[in-house]
Amino acid sequence: MDFQPVGNKSQCRNIPVTYVCQQCNFSKFQPPVNHRGPPPPAGLVYKEPPPPNIDPQLWESFKTADTDNSGEITAEELRQVLINQGNNSQFNGETCRLMIGMFDNNNSGGIDVHEFVALWKYVNDWRASFDRYDKDKSGNIDASELQEAFKSYGYNLSPVFVNLCITVFDRDNTASINFDDFIQCSIMVKSLTDQFRGKDVQQRGVLKLHYEEVLGFIFLIFET
Repeated sequence: MDFQPVGNKSQCRNIPVTYVCQQCNFSKFQPPVNHRGPPPPAGLVYKEPPPPNIDPQLWESFKTADTDNSGEITAEELRQVLINQGNNSQFNGETCRLMIGMFDNNNSGGIDVHEFVALWKYVNDWRASFDRYDKDKSGNIDASELQEAFKSYGYNLSPVFVNLCITVFDRDNTASINFDDFIQCSIMVKSLTDQFRGKDVQQRGVLKLHYEEVLGFIFLIFET
């Protein structure tokens, strides 16, 4: 059967169209299709515009990371758009998991575009701090640079502890840490410090803790 549309065929597929066979007058009805205007020309891909008050570049980054088009980014997806400038490696999964947990306001396991914008600003703030203490502009932070950073944050930590931090977070055996590990290390030190200060009511820098309290401190790090 040779079906042809009756009347002027609309350019908008939201309008139903009736098709009639030119040979036997048998008709069929095509229901409307949910489509925003006419289909794009061949070779072109429709790009969804950013929501109101969202920077177009950040929207593009969000859409690039949101590989399953769920409207949220998981920790693994976040890794796709966060790069260490020192060696062009992706962020490690643990740092991304920590940050997703910090900005996932509804505990969905991911972040929407508004939460992503807040996270992006957070990362850029850490980047400014990292660059300030990366004195030799190597793209990494060594023990002396890390100690200076900690001191500026108000943490009076010994060289022994700072070297331990470098050892724990040095993934490349370079006696230094990448940007993502700098964020993770700083988050963990801040979390422990906040928990310690909450217990140290006299602000003496010394605590007597029970075994379970020590375990509680450790578990809280992984929930940060």
